[in-house]
Amino acid sequence: MTRLNKKILDSSKFTHKQVGPFSYFIHKISKPELYGLRVIGEKGNIIHQTMIEFSENSKSINPHIDIHQLSTKKGNEIISLNSKLNYLLFYHSQSIVKCRITMTSIKTKKSEFDSYKPGGNDNYAITLLRPGEYNMRNITTNKSFKLKFKFDKKIRDVNKIRLVNNVKVSNASTIKSAGDMFASNGLVIDFTDKNRGFEMIRDKDYKAPTELSMLKKLKLEIEDRRKKRKKKRRKSIRKYRVEVK
Repeated sequence: MTRLNKKILDSSKFTHKQVGPFSYFIHKISKPELYGLRVIGEKGNIIHQTMIEFSENSKSINPHIDIHQLSTKKGNEIISLNSKLNYLLFYHSQSIVKCRITMTSIKTKKSEFDSYKPGGNDNYAITLLRPGEYNMRNITTNKSFKLKFKFDKKIRDVNKIRLVNNVKVSNASTIKSAGDMFASNGLVIDFTDKNRGFEMIRDKDYKAPTELSMLKKLKLEIEDRRKKRKKKRRKSIRKYRVEVK
């Protein structure tokens, strides 16, 4: 379960070297076999390591790998998945973290996936929560271009809110709308020999109509949950004081 916080909602920098609740790595599996999985921190420390096994006998068809859950597990329990799955999705349910995710074939010792060196079998998806102008840089070619996202004025229901991408640039072939697989206010980035990584920064905010302010609604929900927890703690303290007397 994702716990929203102000840091996540206000995030303005994105890169293929991080994952979070709204930014995911999607990797297409080349062959269903046994893989070693490592999550490595910024300083090169191993946060977690385990193995992923693709088997016909496994009933699990959930391709989502939560880095947060991996880091809280004790031991090296093997993740068993059905061999019919042809992709994995890596994300972090609690926060935005910079880390390196690698998969290596146990049999051949060959690299299957490296989030720091994405290839043709990899995609990166971002769900944007804030409208505005974003500057994206291809770190391979060092070329930059603007992405503009604004609210769809046709929608007046905050529960159906979405952002519209009106980007029209020459190298947009590596970027496409998220489509049905992800939220409509998202991007899916393809990686090629000419695009081995990216950095994206929000340069300018667009003010949303009050009735469409999804960000405002989320912040109010967070504040409401905070007040409820505070009220609950106060009740517990009062009850404890009474019992002590």
